[in-house]
Amino acid sequence: MAEYYGTDLQIAIQKRMRERHVWIERTPDIANGGRVLNFVEPEKTGWDRIRELFAEDHVISFTAQPLATTMPHLKATFGDNCQYPYWNVFIGNVQRVIEACNAVIADVSTPMGWQLQSLETPTDDQISEVQKLNLATGIAPYPAFYTRGEAVPCLTTCLWNELGIMVATASANFRYHTNSRFSGHIFEGSVSVAEECRGMGLGKLLNASVLIDSHKLYNWVGAVAQARPDNEPSRRMIEACGLEMSPDLVTISVVASDEEFTR
Repeated sequence: MAEYYGTDLQIAIQKRMRERHVWIERTPDIANGGRVLNFVEPEKTGWDRIRELFAEDHVISFTAQPLATTMPHLKATFGDNCQYPYWNVFIGNVQRVIEACNAVIADVSTPMGWQLQSLETPTDDQISEVQKLNLATGIAPYPAFYTRGEAVPCLTTCLWNELGIMVATASANFRYHTNSRFSGHIFEGSVSVAEECRGMGLGKLLNASVLIDSHKLYNWVGAVAQARPDNEPSRRMIEACGLEMSPDLVTISVVASDEEFTR
């Protein structure tokens, strides 16, 4: 198991995220994404402070912002030498999401002997398995401290086949401050399915399971997810679990190098 993962820059950011834990916990306008600092209400943070943090990390993210106004502002602020990848934002209220997730769970079956389990405090070996599966499917893993719930409450749902090999996983974390505009919302994602097991509906199943189980633990009122505009399978998986794509909100990262943090 790797406590941190990735390039020197990525590991340095993850260490700073851990060191900033107390500050982030007290600040409603930001969120601890484990891999990168998330600005939920950047106007409250202030653009001078945001520029200072960008100078430290070289990668920052802006959660669920209006694309039409935020993208031009970011490009004017940080310049042409940065990358500006963005993700569509999906939001669902608790009733709609739980109903849809229960329908998914009732509809998708797994072979005899396979085991599905949600973990609040996974072991080092389990975290290692999750990290390997994430990397194999092109998803940047959370650092181990984040998966263990040491930054924010975090739940990891895993599926093992009859041989005890992890074939699918998903994560949900309660990252948003109680005074944030996303107060009471869970963030879910990091869905990974082994290549040989695709086409079985396991992405939907893991997504639905982590949402159902996290609701039992955290009693969230709404769910938030993200997907790249060109990732149609992820979009269908998220929408099957009762979340709807916002017509105008996106999450935008500002990247001052050739680093690629997640698909």
